[in-house]
Amino acid sequence: MNKRIAKLLSDFGFFVFGKFYGSLGEPSPIYITSKRLYSHPDKMKVVSEEIANFMKGKNIDLVAGTMVSGTPLAMAVSLASHKPFIYLRQKTRKDGSTATLLEGLYRKGENVLVVDDGIGTGSTKERFIKTLQRKGLVVKDVLVLYDAGVEYIPFYAKNKIRIHSFVKHNDLVKYMVKNGYISKKLGDYMFDIWKNLKIWQKDNKKWNEFVSLAKSEGFTDSAK
Repeated sequence: MNKRIAKLLSDFGFFVFGKFYGSLGEPSPIYITSKRLYSHPDKMKVVSEEIANFMKGKNIDLVAGTMVSGTPLAMAVSLASHKPFIYLRQKTRKDGSTATLLEGLYRKGENVLVVDDGIGTGSTKERFIKTLQRKGLVVKDVLVLYDAGVEYIPFYAKNKIRIHSFVKHNDLVKYMVKNGYISKKLGDYMFDIWKNLKIWQKDNKKWNEFVSLAKSEGFTDSAK
């Protein structure tokens, strides 16, 4: 675990509590608010420096950010690492359909580091990586700030893509409990969430107790 990032996320208030639909595609009682980081240049500087340090000595030609949250992160990393960055955007055609365009300068065969705020099963990033691969780019590494610690889809093992993270969910929760950011009771709830998410989704009483406890400790139920 990267303790510099763990402290930054804990100080910042990385989690909000309520009912959210994230990359897992199912309701979850917690949500990561990393997009708020983009309004804080000092915090983005720390994150981009740590990612640039990770990149040192590795065969990386380009940095790529997923839509939408990964794009500003990739730009910040590009400035810190002096590596070019590329990104995807969607364009609306005249018939109302959308086309996904890869923007930036790149050459076939270049090695790309994909960066993003977090990862669950990895299904959202799979679509992004496949677009890069169709353009002839090589993706062997993905780096995220936060890993929920759930099982990845088979795509990553099949393509020999390594997933790196600065903090994993359980490690970050342990850090927050140890350093007094949250109570042990709230931490115990958070340890159980991803392990037994299906049970949580059926137990409204448990869900509401968890959210109420989080609010009593000063956390918000808004992702905005």
